Amino acid sequence: MNPIRVTILGASGPYPGSDDLPSVIVCYGRTRLLLDAGEGTQHRAHEAGFSVASIRYILITHMHGDHVLGLLPLLQSRSLSGAETEVTIIGPEGIRNYLIENFKLLHFKPRFDVTVIELKGDDELRLSNDMTVYAVGLDHGIDTYGYVLRFGSKKTLAYITDTRPIPNKLSGIVEEPDVLIHDATLLSSDSELALEYKHSTAAEAAFVAKEIKAKMLLLFHISQRYRHDYGDHLREARKIFRYAWIAEKFMRIMIK
Repeated sequence: MNPIRVTILGASGPYPGSDDLPSVIVCYGRTRLLLDAGEGTQHRAHEAGFSVASIRYILITHMHGDHVLGLLPLLQSRSLSGAETEVTIIGPEGIRNYLIENFKLLHFKPRFDVTVIELKGDDELRLSNDMTVYAVGLDHGIDTYGYVLRFGSKKTLAYITDTRPIPNKLSGIVEEPDVLIHDATLLSSDSELALEYKHSTAAEAAFVAKEIKAKMLLLFHISQRYRHDYGDHLREARKIFRYAWIAEKFMRIMIK
């Protein structure tokens, strides 16, 4: 089986002027798949050595700006590059209209076909003969989905961000993922904010990883209020789950 290469293009919560907003590119064979498209995604992809023309699938979790504002610039650059291969965009209800209205306002028509799949609930989508995506409804106050990517019959990547922890639901969908990328926006000392804004703490992310027996946990979408030191997040998580790491911009992981 082909190795799965995961590159973090952006990993932090929103902050004015940030160039570290959520986006992850996954490479499997010749397939390039993008998870979320925060502002500046195309520039970080280029800096990381990826052509936007190579991206075949784009999976958007929800319609908050830090996860979707890089989508239109990426599609425009893809078209300007001369790419003619189809792109499939998967996301919550509303993403189709978001694209249509922006295409109209920008007087932009992609030179390639764009297929949009709007999710209306938990769903299983087969992207190729040996790559499947499971869309999982999350708990974030608006229509939000996490994605579990399964490659072949063995390797799994779970991308679960901007949500309260849902270990019971995930345990019925994914067990022993090779990598779990999970919302860890806040520390337990700020758990009231996590409840109010429907995010997870580092400890809660670690608990989810432990419950579903993940092999590796990446703490993701950490609030910029902690931007000077993420050490407390790591210490909090590792008290519960020892294989936890901070997701960082341009971090690369290979799943074999």
